Amino acid sequence: MTLACVIGVGQPLRGDDGAGPRVIELLRTGSHPAVTLRTCAVPAALLDHLDAGVPTFIVDAVVTDGAPAGTLHYWDLDALRTTPCRVTSSHGLDLISMLRLGDELGLLPTRLVLVGIEGRTFSLGSPPSPAVEQGARGAAAWLERLEALRPQPGPAPAQESRTD
Repeated sequence: MTLACVIGVGQPLRGDDGAGPRVIELLRTGSHPAVTLRTCAVPAALLDHLDAGVPTFIVDAVVTDGAPAGTLHYWDLDALRTTPCRVTSSHGLDLISMLRLGDELGLLPTRLVLVGIEGRTFSLGSPPSPAVEQGARGAAAWLERLEALRPQPGPAPAQESRTD
């Protein structure tokens, strides 16, 4: 049974745009085995990765009005449905438009959270900025604190009982 799904969206070869895949890389060592970790280079492929019955967290680089690079933003499904947004995307079809399309088609999970990491540098071949790397680490730490993503301890070893 899948407890949750985390999808990192972006292109690691385009500087800060690789924030989503970087979070997935950081989570690979510590997440629960029943948590699905995926990367998606472009939002157009995102709908193929969604399961309506599985809580989903999508991580992507974002550019908002004035927040410093590396700032974390969190939007739940209601906010994504109602918040007007000015969308600019290096992906062709932007993430918000794909999520709204998925919503109209009834494909979105009942619990969906978009974790945005503020980016600034998206040039081909540029490395992620130190601020975005710090933001990716913060996003991974936040996700690891969520109950569904934590490794659960196995059953306690059986106690050996002796009667002498």
